[in-house]
Parts: sequence; C-alpha cells; structure tokens
Amino acid sequence: MSTESDSVAPKQARRKPEWRVFTVEDGEKMKSLYHYDAATGEFFWKVNAGSGIKAGDRADRSNGAGRVTLYCPPKGRVMAYRFAFFFMTGKWPSAACIDHIDGNPLNNQFQNLREATCRQNVWNRGATKTNTSGFKGVDYKPQCAPRRRWRARIRVFGKEHVIGYFETPEEAAAAYDTAAIRLHGDFAKLNMAPLIMTCSENPLNFQSPKLKKPKNPKLGFTFKPRSTNECGFKGISLDPNAKLTKRWRARINSITLGRFKTREEASEAYAEAARRIYKLDE
Repeated sequence: MSTESDSVAPKQARRKPEWRVFTVEDGEKMKSLYHYDAATGEFFWKVNAGSGIKAGDRADRSNGAGRVTLYCPPKGRVMAYRFAFFFMTGKWPSAACIDHIDGNPLNNQFQNLREATCRQNVWNRGATKTNTSGFKGVDYKPQCAPRRRWRARIRVFGKEHVIGYFETPEEAAAAYDTAAIRLHGDFAKLNMAPLIMTCSENPLNFQSPKLKKPKNPKLGFTFKPRSTNECGFKGISLDPNAKLTKRWRARINSITLGRFKTREEASEAYAEAARRIYKLDE
C-alpha cells in the first residue's frame, strides 16, 4: 500500500474521495498498459485488452467534452494529458491544471503541455463563443462616442480593467495584446499571431533611401511620445498585422524601420534613425 506521501495530486483532486486520488503505483500500472508517443501526443495499447482491442491500437478516446481520457483500473478514467505528464516525468502534476500552450485540448504532445494554476489556464483561453468582435477582450459599446465604440478590457486576479476605447476592433485587440503580455506573461492569449522580423538582422545599421531629411533638422524635434502613445516610446507601436514572433514596429516619417521582439529594441532603432536624420549628434 502507498503512503500519503506517495500520493501527488492537485488541490482539486484532494477534495475527491481517497480512492480517486492517483498515486505513483497507479501511474506505473498505467505505464504497463499504455505507450505514449510524446511527439504526436497519442496513446497506444501495449497489451491485448479484449473486446477486439489488440496491442498497438489507439487507446485514447474523447469523453464528449473535448478532452481525451484513459482508463486507470480500478479507479476509472483519467485525463490523458495528466498521464502524459506522469509518463514523461515519473510524477503526477503538482499544479492544479495542465495547460495546453496552443489552446487545443486534443493536442497532447509533451512540448505542448505545462503545469499551471487555474487562473493561468484561464488566461490562455481564447475568445468565448458569445464574443461578437472576434477578438478576446474586445466588445462593442454603441452608447460610447461615435468614433470610439470598441472597448478593450482585461481581467487580472478577479478584477476587470478597462484598457480604453478605439475606433476599430483591430486597434482594441492590439491594445489588449499589449496589456496581456505585461499582465499575463507567458500565459497571455494574444489576438494577433506573433510576427517575424522583415528588416535587416542588424536594425541599428538600417539604411533607407526613402528617408527624407527635414529642412530644419533640429527644429522642434523631441523624443517625448504623444499623450495618446500607449507603449511609452515615440515612434513605436504594436503592429496589428503581426504573424510570427516580433510584434513591436518602429516607424519614423511614415517609414517602417523594422519589427522587433521588445519595444526597447524598437526604440533603439528609432533613436538611431532620428539621430541620423535630424543630426542630433552634431
């Protein structure tokens, strides 16, 4: 018999009857029945299980609620992603939840699984079925000013924060993404897919013949951003057309200097271009 210290289960599972808490012995018994392919996230029988089930057949099945389960005798069915964690690490998850990084609960590849709190798991969820804007954290407020009816809001630790009101849902979605990156960290579910850098790999040496020098280079120039600037750096914005990993766009005189992973990198590129164009070092 296993001792209490052998049983590793999340807080939610500890509220269940003792016979439903999965132990290390239960996990080892399941490993003798199932094989887990970490690359594909699929489970296969190791033995002939009767009723036409042969070794090598798929063992995981949907429970009708968008989750994949496996049978653990004699305690019943267990979520397949929890057993995948045990199969690879030798212990049951200590966190309350297992989060699917890509948001697909049927994708049980080991690289797609990570331990998380229930709150972090919620952060990584997409827009709800009742969402009418198509973007998480964005809704339409017809009673607001005629040109700024799209509201962006985010919830953190049970409290809702209104980010602002915007003319288009895309602008509100970009503002939500900015706040989510700051407040939710690695568990942020973004509306815009990350983007890839399209300029030179050495942005500080960026040269463009389209950049025109002003007649009075130093007249009226300042690095201070506008009051409506949300990122805190002049010439920097979150590109709503992002597609891969680099989201921050640097622009000067309507010319895009490049896209970067952080707004600090984008700010450095903007400052270098501004010094060259406006001759600030002379």
